[in-house]
Amino acid sequence: MGQEPRRPSETGLWNFWRRGRRSTNMRRLFLALLLALLSVAPLAATAYDPAPDQALVRVLSERIDGDVNQGLLPADRAALMRAEIDAAQKLVTNSDSQATAMLADIDRDLAVYDNTVDINEANRDLFYHAGDAITIAMRDGAAWQVESVQNTDIMDVKTRDAMNVTGVQGVYLAKQPGYTALVLADPASGRHVRFRFYIVDKAVAN
Repeated sequence: MGQEPRRPSETGLWNFWRRGRRSTNMRRLFLALLLALLSVAPLAATAYDPAPDQALVRVLSERIDGDVNQGLLPADRAALMRAEIDAAQKLVTNSDSQATAMLADIDRDLAVYDNTVDINEANRDLFYHAGDAITIAMRDGAAWQVESVQNTDIMDVKTRDAMNVTGVQGVYLAKQPGYTALVLADPASGRHVRFRFYIVDKAVAN
């Protein structure tokens, strides 16, 4: 009987993988390294950075104080939100990423009371009632400035020469039904953002 044809010689790592005790040791080492990489990679991809949430804790605390002083937020509701912020602060301190969702909920709850809009509402249709005071507050560290307000008979700054806290670009009063737009500019980056406001009559809306 003829001899079985020999296979092409195998070299390198594949040779270690297929042949003998040396290949078995190499295979075990290879698998160990692979498992180590797989265990570390997901952690690196989802690492939680507490710095943004820590900054938001400060911003939300200041908003609560400001809303209470302006009579926008009832004292009992403010007390509850402060307790929620304390709980979120503990999560941030413990590097728990659940703090992000908790602080986002507090932010949305506050917006119901103080009608605050930020970068997340840019280039969207926003609806408010005539008589509403609307706070423009980017609070992202950039030096945003109000570049223009379209149709100031519809919406205009509430109080001329008012001093705004850091991160707040102004408080505007929705004067009567209609459409208006407000444009902000960041001189440092050259960026512009636009907010589109539709003011409706409260009686008609109800």
